[in-house]
Amino acid sequence: MGTGMDSEDDLKLGQGDITFLHGAARSADPLPRGQHDLSPEYVAAHQRLRIQEATTHVVAERGYGAATIGDIVARAHVSRRTFYAHFETKDHAALATFGASVQCIADAVRAPYSAQNEWDAAVAAGLTELMRVLVEYPATARLCFLEIRSVGALAVEPMQAAYAMCTEALRSAVASRPGTPAMTDIALEMGVGGLFAVTRARLASDDLPALQRELPEIAEALLAPLMGHEPAQAVIERIEAAPGVSAAHAI
Repeated sequence: MGTGMDSEDDLKLGQGDITFLHGAARSADPLPRGQHDLSPEYVAAHQRLRIQEATTHVVAERGYGAATIGDIVARAHVSRRTFYAHFETKDHAALATFGASVQCIADAVRAPYSAQNEWDAAVAAGLTELMRVLVEYPATARLCFLEIRSVGALAVEPMQAAYAMCTEALRSAVASRPGTPAMTDIALEMGVGGLFAVTRARLASDDLPALQRELPEIAEALLAPLMGHEPAQAVIERIEAAPGVSAAHAI
C-alpha cells in the first residue's frame, strides 16, 4: 500500500506507461498535505492520473450514463475544482482516459511483438499480450470497447483513430511475412471489426477470460482470411506451445 509520499522518481506518469491501467492503491494515493518538495508539474500529472484511473473504474462499474463527476472525484480523492482544472466535462475526462488507455495497450502489445525475431512468434506474442492485458484490466477493456460509445458524437473521431491504428498494426504485422499476398482494406477492416466484436461480446457476457481460452480460434479467424491457412496455423502452434496454454484447438 502506498503512503501518499511518493517521490517523482517513484511513479511513472507517461501516457504510454502500462502502470496507468493498474488502478493500484499506490498510484491512486492522495498527495501529501501541507508542505512538500514535489514540483507543480508532478502534482498536476499525479492528479490527472488519479482522475483518469477513477474515471476508468467508475464508468466500468456504473456505466457511462450513470457515472457522475461526483463519483469520479470521490474515487480519485480530489476536489471538483481540481477535476475542472484538468477536464471541462465528464465527456472530456472519458475521452482523455480512452486515448491514454489505447496508447498503453498498444505499447504493451508492441513490446513482446518487437522482441521476437521470427514472424509467427512475433504475431503470437502480440496477440497473447493483447488478450492478457484485456483480461487483467477488465475496467479498461470495458471503457475502451463498450462504454466509450455512450459518449456520443465526441467519441466518433477518437474511436475511428483507434480503429485505424489497429488496422494499420494488423496490416504491418501481416505484410512483414515474406510472400504474403496483397491485402484489401476491406479484409483488414473486417478482421479488426471481428476482433472488436468478439471482445465486446465477451464483455457483455462478463467472460473476458474466454478471450485467452479462445485465442487459437481468434488467431485463425483473424489471420487465415488475410494470408491463408498455413501462416495462421504457424501462429496458432506458437500460441498453443506457450506455457500455461492448453492445446485445445482442433482444425
